[in-house]
Amino acid sequence: MTNDSPDFRRMIAESLFGRDAEQLLAENSEATVDLFETFGVRQLEENLQLPIGFFEALVQEDDWSFIIKLHALMEAAVTHLVVETIAKPSLQDIFARIDMSNTQTGKLAFADKLELLSKDVRRFVRTLSELRNEFVHDVSNVNVDLIAFIRGLPIERQKGFGKAFGWGFPNRVPRLEVEPGLYDPRELMKVFAYAVFPHAPRLSIWFGAMLCLHEVSRGVSLARLNAEQQLVVDAIITRAEALLEPQPTDGKTRHYALRGEPVSYVNPFDSVSEDDWNSAS
Repeated sequence: MTNDSPDFRRMIAESLFGRDAEQLLAENSEATVDLFETFGVRQLEENLQLPIGFFEALVQEDDWSFIIKLHALMEAAVTHLVVETIAKPSLQDIFARIDMSNTQTGKLAFADKLELLSKDVRRFVRTLSELRNEFVHDVSNVNVDLIAFIRGLPIERQKGFGKAFGWGFPNRVPRLEVEPGLYDPRELMKVFAYAVFPHAPRLSIWFGAMLCLHEVSRGVSLARLNAEQQLVVDAIITRAEALLEPQPTDGKTRHYALRGEPVSYVNPFDSVSEDDWNSAS
C-alpha cells in the first residue's frame, strides 16, 4: 500500500477520527464546537456579522452551495484582515470589491506584501477561487458533486487541486508531534484534509478552510493588539508633551525639562522626532 493510495488515505482518516470520512461528513458532532472557538472561527463570524455557526453548517450544504458560500466567507475574511491591518475601516467597501486572487492587484496580493498569510494558505485560497470559477460558473454543474467534477478534470489539474487542498502532501513529511505526547492539531488537520480529499473533497476543503480562517483570525487579533498598543503610546506621548518642555540641544542628545523647572531630562521617547517636539512647544 503506497502513501498515495486511497486505502492509505482512508487508513489515516480512520486512525485520526476512528470512523470513515463519509460517516463523519454526515454527522454534526457537538464535540467540534470547541474547535471553532479555539481556531477563532466564532470570533470571525461575529466580526463579519454572520450567524454564529455559519461556517460549521457549511459542511452540510450541497457541493454547489458549499463552494459559493465558503468562497464568499473567505473573501470577506481576507478583506477584514487587510482592512484591520492597515487600520483603515473607511476602505472596507473598496477592498470588498477588489478581486480575490489576482497576483498583482488582488486581495491575496495585499496579504502577500503585508506578510499576513502563509504561502500554503494563499495557495489554498487561490485554488478555492479557481475551483469556484470552474465549478460554479457553469450552471450545469448545479447537480454535479465535487468528486465527479474533479475526476473529470485533466490529470494535471487534479494534481493541482490535490496539492493545494492537501497542503503539499505527499511531498513533505508531516510534523505531527511537537514534543513527546504533544501533537499539533493544525498539522493533524492538514494530514486529514490530504487523506480524505479523493473521496470526500468537501470535507477536506472544509477542514482546510478552518485552518485558513484560523490564520486570518490570528492576524486580525494581532492587528487589533498593535492598534491598542499604539493608542497607549499616543496617550503617553500626549501626556509627556503636556509635562515636558524641549530644551536647547547640541543636535545629538535631546533634553527636556518639566515645564517650569530648570532640570533637564534625556528624552525617553526615542520614536518621537525632534520636529514633532518642536512643533508641540
